[in-house]
Amino acid sequence: MGRWPLTGRQAEVERLDALLAAKGRAGVVLAGPPGVGKTRLANECLDVAVTRGYATARAVASRAAAGIPLGALATLLPEVRSAGGPADLLRWARAEIAKLGGGRRLALLVDDVHLLDDTSAALVGQVALAGDAFVVATLRTGEPTSDAVVALWKNEVVERIEVRPLDEASIAGLLVAALDAPVEAGTSHRLASASAGNILYLRELVLAALDAGTLDKEDGIWRLVGELPMSTRLVELVELTLGRLSDHERAVLDMLAYGEPLGVALLEAAHGAGVLEALEARRLVEVASEGRRLDARLAHPLYADVLRAGAPALRARAARRALADSLEATGARRREDRLRYATWRIHSGGKVDAAVMLEAAEQARELWDLALAERLASTAAEQGGGFRARLLLGQLAMLQGRPHEADDMFGSLADQAADDAQRAALASLRIHNLLIGLGRTSDAVAIADAAAASIRDPHWHDHVRLAGAQALFLAGFTRRCLEVVDPVLARAQGANLISACSTASLAMTQAGRLSESLAVAGRGHAAHLAEPGLSAALPAYAHVLTRGIALAHLGRLAEAEEVADREHRAATTTGSVDAQAGVALLRCWVSLLQGRVTSAALDAAQAAAVFRSMQWPSYLRFALAHLAHARALGGDAEGAAAALAELDALGIPDTAACGALVLESRAWVAIAAGDQERGRTLLVDAADLGADRGDLTLEASALHSLARVGDLTAVKRLASVAAAVDGELVQARLGHSRALAEDDIGGLMEVSESFEQMGALLYAAEAAAGAAVSSRRAGRTRQAAAIERRAATLARRCQGAMTSALVRIETQALLTARELEVAGLAAAGSSNREIAEHLRVSVRTVETQLQRVYEKLGVHRREELPDALRL
Repeated sequence: MGRWPLTGRQAEVERLDALLAAKGRAGVVLAGPPGVGKTRLANECLDVAVTRGYATARAVASRAAAGIPLGALATLLPEVRSAGGPADLLRWARAEIAKLGGGRRLALLVDDVHLLDDTSAALVGQVALAGDAFVVATLRTGEPTSDAVVALWKNEVVERIEVRPLDEASIAGLLVAALDAPVEAGTSHRLASASAGNILYLRELVLAALDAGTLDKEDGIWRLVGELPMSTRLVELVELTLGRLSDHERAVLDMLAYGEPLGVALLEAAHGAGVLEALEARRLVEVASEGRRLDARLAHPLYADVLRAGAPALRARAARRALADSLEATGARRREDRLRYATWRIHSGGKVDAAVMLEAAEQARELWDLALAERLASTAAEQGGGFRARLLLGQLAMLQGRPHEADDMFGSLADQAADDAQRAALASLRIHNLLIGLGRTSDAVAIADAAAASIRDPHWHDHVRLAGAQALFLAGFTRRCLEVVDPVLARAQGANLISACSTASLAMTQAGRLSESLAVAGRGHAAHLAEPGLSAALPAYAHVLTRGIALAHLGRLAEAEEVADREHRAATTTGSVDAQAGVALLRCWVSLLQGRVTSAALDAAQAAAVFRSMQWPSYLRFALAHLAHARALGGDAEGAAAALAELDALGIPDTAACGALVLESRAWVAIAAGDQERGRTLLVDAADLGADRGDLTLEASALHSLARVGDLTAVKRLASVAAAVDGELVQARLGHSRALAEDDIGGLMEVSESFEQMGALLYAAEAAAGAAVSSRRAGRTRQAAAIERRAATLARRCQGAMTSALVRIETQALLTARELEVAGLAAAGSSNREIAEHLRVSVRTVETQLQRVYEKLGVHRREELPDALRL
């Protein structure tokens, strides 16, 4: 990997350019901590200087040359004269520096100016003050610096610019530019957090991850698939920054490496106040207020990784024991202290009460540190944690992509459940594992029915009934799911209310009860936030995602996008991979409705990668269906077919949850391959399945898609569905379909504007294209031209979307429906014989129709058809 692009420094580069352009400016000092990119920015400054006609020269200061007068500048000077005193030496050196410009003004870069010997520092100061050169100096903050250098910005001879670590957004852009492909949001966040904006460390992290294979490119997206490795070079860089440490300083840093943040009082009690103060002065430790307590942490996240990587086993064990002893002595007052204490004790070979260990394991699960949670739960089980510990172990196996192992563990606990609460908790988790991890929806429904029959306590009876309702939903029986969940929702409280709201909101959205779904999702989220410990199996973000889905179906796409973006930021910050994948699915769905097909495909691919690694086939199915749909709309028929092939390999029937959505995706893949007839058949199947299962929003989408591809026979049916579904989107779908059926130019333009206002740009473009076709057929060429410009403008905002409605306006006006279908198949690569077999006509008929197409479009061969068809 060569020189990285300069990203996130636009303001600094513009300021440097302005300084170089201004007359009489003596130079600039770029100051900042090590590794933030000062030298890279200084080199960029020299490149800008060259474009402005400057000559350039470079010098690098070092500790080795600091004891030699003019040592850092020796490479720029001829052999030093022996005659004369210090003043003569400076005058001679300054004159020689001035000659380097060769008649042009000189830009002189001095890297690590704080390491200059006194003579060199004085020379640089004189060169800047006299205007012999435009001095570009880099300075490491916190280091002792010569008075001559400090005077440069103190006396305003040069300007000082603080170069700060890059923010997360800039790092995300830098990674995409450096790796030349999209980077998964969670991966970008992990690299930004680990590097803390330090570009030098970031580069080394990326190189180490690439070498180790833990940074992998999947479906065109870079994603971390393991821990960040510590390369030898990276360790050496960090150790160089840490410098020499006394035994007490090393002990404090070790404690922080294994336990940060730590209270200042705890550290001072163990090692005294002076040690911590010295480390803070060297900028190796940062101290800040946390409520009423002063907390200390290492100044950079990588310091902890390097210290742990280099610690011998006995020293690591001693550090953790010291942490546990100190916390035990001062008292574990905070909730998170239980987890920290248990972790330190278990790693240092100590004993912990099983109840404390189990509570710590549950906290680790909540924080999504699943490996630690499993180790703690396993220890708790060995020490007598009983049913609760073993149930947690089963859940952790499920969450870490080991569903078969989890099913075996849950099965072994069936005879050990002592009461209704334990029976309900076991049944609920087993149902969840069968649904999400194994895709066995019928088994999940059977277990829910059996558990409900054996549990008499009303609360726990409703608990398993709700698990059964979720099974019915994922099996694709939306109407039956609501029949179960609606009465429970009316009486539910506590954890049952949270669960009921989540399932009911999803099912209500499918059933077209969108306003009600929004209210229920809000109710469930509020209950969850009020008592977050009530429903450990259901994350709080689930309610927010169901709200986003309902908003999208209502046509409130801007609000849905805002919800998705907010949850996306939260998910990447917390590191919850399941949340990241769930949010990516929501973002994909919103982008599809907006017509941003490239963004939709990117989010779908990210979600698929996560669910694939977690071995959650039910959710992977949704991601792959969205991915196929997005790629098909983008014209990538081959990529769309590959996504469908992976979906088929999962073995989940199309009649499962959101089956109409999957069938609609299949339809668009067929259409992208030029098979309009199969596409229309699949869309009819999708609408019929939606009607059968009570998925009215999906039925409406399929019926609208039928109209979009030229089948206008289902408009009356869509009107009936639209009467039962909330929101503007379904009404706009109906208006679009009616206007197409009635060849209503004004109606098409009106609905195009409605779609545009709600942000559904692809539908808006297609409606305008339809109006333009009708205008051209009616001979209104001027009107058609104006409408076509609108259609083209909207289509350009759809990231390359290619649908049959966006075929070139003139083409649609010239060709018959059958000629368009033949042209589409030919453009997709089908031979004349394949087209004939597909349409059940003779090869001669296909040849005749293609010849007519060529004549009407003014082309000579099938290779020209794709461009002739595209808007």
